[in-house]
Amino acid sequence: MNNETFIYMGGDIVVPRDVVRVRVHPSVTIIPEKAFYERKKLKEVELCDGLLEIGSHAFSGGYSWGIRSALKRISIPPSVKVIGDNAFTHCEKLEEVILCEGLLAIGKWAFYSCSALKRISIPSTLTMISDSTFYKCLLEEVTLHDGLTEIGKHAFWYCRDLKKIRIPSTVTSIHEYAFHSCKKLEEVELCKGLLEIGKHAFSWCSLRSINIPSTVATIYPNAFDECKGLKE
Repeated sequence: MNNETFIYMGGDIVVPRDVVRVRVHPSVTIIPEKAFYERKKLKEVELCDGLLEIGSHAFSGGYSWGIRSALKRISIPPSVKVIGDNAFTHCEKLEEVILCEGLLAIGKWAFYSCSALKRISIPSTLTMISDSTFYKCLLEEVTLHDGLTEIGKHAFWYCRDLKKIRIPSTVTSIHEYAFHSCKKLEEVELCKGLLEIGKHAFSWCSLRSINIPSTVATIYPNAFDECKGLKE
């Protein structure tokens, strides 16, 4: 396969192992499970409006030793409603992800170990960040919008370059280990409306102070464990 653009028509079409550039045809509504799995030379993907779902492990770099995706950028069109579990796992060169309003669900581990990803903006149509969605991403900037209600378990675990985060007022639950080991996290803004903070939610962070809203009814054990700079 040379550097010509491969037109992906969906269905049972097998994508060449050495594909570099892909354009998903506008007629495709679902990219099925593992459609581009372990295509380690894949650098460019164009998704067209009309696509509804990206299946599990669709662009995953895989788990085999030395097999990682070369994908650097992905723009998810506003027609996409669902990004499946592990969809972009181990895309370790992925630097930019654009998520649009209209997205309803991102699966577990969807961007696990996308270590080049530095910033992400979550659209207001997404109500929950699933378990481990951004686990082990080296995010520096995360923007959460009103509309989000839950931050799942391990959602941002080990996003070690994240320094500050604002949790919008629509969020009612921050689940266990959500921001565990975000070792540079110094500033967290929590808003009224939050009801619970899960165990180890902010443990091993660099928080110096935290204002707990009056709406919080439950703080689970060790929510702020090993936040050694936390004085107030």
